[in-house]
Amino acid sequence: MPDSSACVDPADPDPSSAHPTIVVGIDGSNAALTATRWAAGEAARSGSRLKLWHALRWPQGHTPLADLPLPDPRSGRMRDLVDGWLDEATQLARSVAGDLGVDVDVEAEVRPQGPVEMLAEASKDVSIVVLGCQKLAGMGGLLLGSTVIRVSAGASSPVVVVRGHRALATDGPVVVGLDPHSSTDPALEFAFRRAASLRTGLVVVHARPGHGPGPVDITDRVAHVANRHPEVAVTPTAVEGPPTRYLLEASRSAAMLVVGGRGRGAAAGALLGSTSQALIRGSECPVAVVRDQVVLDQLASRRHSLCS
Repeated sequence: MPDSSACVDPADPDPSSAHPTIVVGIDGSNAALTATRWAAGEAARSGSRLKLWHALRWPQGHTPLADLPLPDPRSGRMRDLVDGWLDEATQLARSVAGDLGVDVDVEAEVRPQGPVEMLAEASKDVSIVVLGCQKLAGMGGLLLGSTVIRVSAGASSPVVVVRGHRALATDGPVVVGLDPHSSTDPALEFAFRRAASLRTGLVVVHARPGHGPGPVDITDRVAHVANRHPEVAVTPTAVEGPPTRYLLEASRSAAMLVVGGRGRGAAAGALLGSTSQALIRGSECPVAVVRDQVVLDQLASRRHSLCS
């Protein structure tokens, strides 16, 4: 297990960039297969390894979402079923990468952990954690949404939630919401990298208060990152008030939304901000949540204090 005290360079949101790895949570659902398709395409473009992990220990009241009657999770039948899900995802990943002319290293594994614990641990040593998300009614949907939110809030690496009608779209710009309260810009760096990977443009959105700074401040702030990515065309956009409505509208034609995940007040580091949560629940394209290193340090400190 990697050292949990290791710090991630805020200027480099890919903590394992020397040996980039993408991990996908697999639960037998169609949403997980869509996430696998997205991750395989990203792995092929970035030269990353791909890990497909299933958590055999489920949250109370929740089971994987395959359209099947499920046996006891401790039984051999359940393990056979899970192995079938992982085999299907593995074949799909290799097929997607093969269509792009790339041979991606794919590894499938069953982990004896709960999904949040499993993916939080994985995030310490991978470049991206990928989760599928689908609209569900009733308690199952609430539980699934809770897992996605908790992973996105606590992961050390960027988390990509693959969802919406444009889940697999590669056309359209990458759209990033700029956090005016952050002193570092890991979300902005991540957004530039994704735009460069897709060979598309980047829209940088800043929520401007009524008497606050104008668009020129956005341009000044992104300049230091933009200089590292001269191939990416940048469109600064200042909007009045909270950016959630604008970003949700932008998701209808974007390849990805990128936001920071800071949280506020006493819950900082434990919860996502309201904008991030709203996008995860309502976006029509994948959403990347990239944690601010300051918040990750606060979360690590809180966990240490609880264990001491």
